[in-house]
Amino acid sequence: MAILPAMMVELAVYGICTGILIKLVNTGKIYADLYISLIVAMLAGRVIGGLSRALIFARGAIRRVLQLILRCLI
Repeated sequence: MAILPAMMVELAVYGICTGILIKLVNTGKIYADLYISLIVAMLAGRVIGGLSRALIFARGAIRRVLQLILRCLI
């Protein structure tokens, strides 16, 4: 399985989320703003990276992911 395409998606989400969150989070302390933005961006990047691996790169995984989502909602 190719690692590069999934990693590119994950890194793009890291960058986009960090850029957006650093503008939105304003605690008055630069280090708190930075760490909050980075932690949330890392979590979002891992979630989107995992979904991209499951939906795009894994064969036949779309049906399993949708079933899992439906089970969680019901």
